[in-house]
Amino acid sequence: MLIYVIAGFLVVGIGVGIALLVLKHDKRDASKRPSVDSAGSQPSLDRMVVQKGKLEWQEIQNHIRLGELLAVEGTTLGGDSFQVILGLGAKSHAEVIYMRVGRLIQRVPPGQSGIARIKQGEALRILPGEASLSIEMRAGAVEKPSDLLGDSGTPVVVSFVNSLAEGISIRYAARCVDMTHRFIKSWDLPSAQSDEAILARVSSVADIAALAEKVKDIQTASAFVARHGVPVPLESGVCYILGTAGGKELSFILLSEVALLIVPVFSPGLNLAQFLESLSVKSQMHARLVLRETCSAVASQGADGRYDLQSLAERNVLLGITNDQGNHVDVVRIEQDGRVHNLVTLKSCESPEYKNVLIWLLQENEAGA
Repeated sequence: MLIYVIAGFLVVGIGVGIALLVLKHDKRDASKRPSVDSAGSQPSLDRMVVQKGKLEWQEIQNHIRLGELLAVEGTTLGGDSFQVILGLGAKSHAEVIYMRVGRLIQRVPPGQSGIARIKQGEALRILPGEASLSIEMRAGAVEKPSDLLGDSGTPVVVSFVNSLAEGISIRYAARCVDMTHRFIKSWDLPSAQSDEAILARVSSVADIAALAEKVKDIQTASAFVARHGVPVPLESGVCYILGTAGGKELSFILLSEVALLIVPVFSPGLNLAQFLESLSVKSQMHARLVLRETCSAVASQGADGRYDLQSLAERNVLLGITNDQGNHVDVVRIEQDGRVHNLVTLKSCESPEYKNVLIWLLQENEAGA
């Protein structure tokens, strides 16, 4: 009889233990799942995916001294990229100087320093509409800008907080997939014409056709420099030669787009029409100097025939070509004056194979081809 009683207690104990384990497991799993509202439904994805960030003023000050801007950027839940750029000049305010959500873009209107100004103790919401972006100002900067996101749309909130406990900071929040911030230079500001649009219209065929049809005179770079003494714009209808046959350096003011072609051999006395016929036999390296709002850039052709855009404000650009042995050969170095963004200098590199660069000015309709 005693044996049956003991066995009964063991069965009951085991059952209670299993029940407690199941209950604990269910609670742990429930903590990983989204919370359920009073109606019994899960919260929407919009409420769940909120990204936010914070920058202390001590960190910001270092970038202000370097003349840098603050860019907040990310990707919306719908897959569109967004970017908000702020100018930070003083502790008292910051200015929105660029904002974009998908294809909706707003820049600083002519004659103004910013799209909107946010002062300490204020917050703003950037709201995308069907055809434009709008800004909604809020008095009283909240320490949790995510509280101002609302229930609909894809707004971005920026708050300029001055807290007695934590000091001055800029905080931001958005309902998005990902979001980050970085500091940029003024020349990194997005241009009116996107890089993709610039590259889409660069064509070696169009530029060489312009060379054949429009160019009537050939001059050496050294003769151009000696005649003018100071950098001036290139002349229309003239092909300039840089390198062994034409001089080591050419400086000029870039007012319209300029085409470049690296060639193995070219003599000022060579017949231009005959030379252009030989270009179809062997392809040469082609590039174009283009203008953007805040800097010049180089659209250069790679070994695969595709073009890449490099800003001259960020670095000097070396252009070269792959020789018959498959080795890269540097041919020309392109520099931009740091004080004058359209003062460009081309310097020839010592190359035993590719000795010359042809340079000619493109007319506006040719540059847009």
